[in-house]
Amino acid sequence: MIKIGYGAGHGYHTPGKRTPAGEREWSFNNKVARAFAKEIALYKGVIAKRFDDPTGESDVPLLVRTNGANSWGADYYISFHHNALAGQWGNHTGVETYIYTNPLPQSVELANAIHPAVVNAYGLADRGIKRGNLHIVRETEMPAILIEGGFMDSTIDIVKLKNDQVLANVGKSVAQSLAKFLGLKKAVGSVQDTPVQTPNQPPKIPPTQAPTPTPNKPPMSSSKLVEDGSWGPATTRALQRHYGTTVDGIISGQPRNPSTENIPSARFGSGGSQLIRAMQKDLGTTVDGYISYPSQMIRALQKKLGTTEDGIISRPSQVVKAMQRALNNGTF
Repeated sequence: MIKIGYGAGHGYHTPGKRTPAGEREWSFNNKVARAFAKEIALYKGVIAKRFDDPTGESDVPLLVRTNGANSWGADYYISFHHNALAGQWGNHTGVETYIYTNPLPQSVELANAIHPAVVNAYGLADRGIKRGNLHIVRETEMPAILIEGGFMDSTIDIVKLKNDQVLANVGKSVAQSLAKFLGLKKAVGSVQDTPVQTPNQPPKIPPTQAPTPTPNKPPMSSSKLVEDGSWGPATTRALQRHYGTTVDGIISGQPRNPSTENIPSARFGSGGSQLIRAMQKDLGTTVDGYISYPSQMIRALQKKLGTTEDGIISRPSQVVKAMQRALNNGTF
């Protein structure tokens, strides 16, 4: 019997996990999780157990969830979430799936098997499979993924998140993809059906065909970045396209320090930057939108790109040059 641990992220009352209009992330997560459980129950040779509070009344601590899954002997773990950037409405968009920074090989395989179905079910931009130092994928002893199904503070994505049919189809599609990955068969008497098609859902793109950029997310420029180690507006625009934030070539609201003074696209002030928040979340560091001196985010970026880890941006900078190269090569 294959054991599948799963859970909806957070709880109904968890502070801050809301849309700008006050809708609760848990409500979206829960609808996907319930649809997943309903579908996976139709298959033979598998049992699923939920490790959050199904009522949403309490936010079960992450350690309790992962300890529970480990003690139960789960073979795989899936965590359902929905994303947020700055807590303010914007046109950032897309679906991403997280695995641990140094994942089990099976976690990579699991993500590769499920992520395309998640993207197709939401009908949103594909932000890819990412690695992060997130508790739920780090402390689980089995292959684990965390799905971020679109942004709650996106005027684009919220349309999908408020559609119960879309969320039900996501959970169903995840279960069907998992079953295919595990080679499971439906029990005798169950309906061999296909995912419900959601309104205006785009056709699935063949692996060899590049996805068409959404109107609200500017496409990557065909011109290459100059790999000069200077974090100027062109590099910032490329990063903003990569992370789906406003594309203006500016890193706003930064403190004045030796690192930010070496970033030509930085603007000094308060409030931080959407782009830096997105990068910090991606790299698994504190999310505040600021590049400090030295910077935890820059140190994590340096580690990711294999340069000297001092948390400092010089001009020219080794890590910026490596980042420009990775953006040019599509490997960032």
